[in-house]
Amino acid sequence: MADGLAARGTYDDQVASLERLTEAQQSRLDLSDLRFRNGVDPYLTVLTAQTDLYNAQQTLVAARLARLTNLVDLYRSLGGGWIEHTGNEPRPAEDVGSIAPTRPAWSPWNVFKTSKHESPAQPNSR
Repeated sequence: MADGLAARGTYDDQVASLERLTEAQQSRLDLSDLRFRNGVDPYLTVLTAQTDLYNAQQTLVAARLARLTNLVDLYRSLGGGWIEHTGNEPRPAEDVGSIAPTRPAWSPWNVFKTSKHESPAQPNSR
């Protein structure tokens, strides 16, 4: 349990540092793209910046996962449960509709679907 408490502060510092690294890599990618569009750098520089940004993002996601896993383990070790002690029903889930990504209006898969206003060609029934 003491290790879990100590790790919590370490994870917070690590996540903050990785967030700054990800922002810096995004700025690097933006600058590399601008330099490429103006003919200063080759496209390889842009690709390298993209790869480094994706690696930083993956590392940040892994650190956030480790921090949250540590928090759950710490909660369990302190005797926490998943059901409130006021009853036998769990608390309702949070509404994530406002933060969930929306589906784009256009999708390559829509090419294969017909609109409900369109109907397949039918021979005249006269």
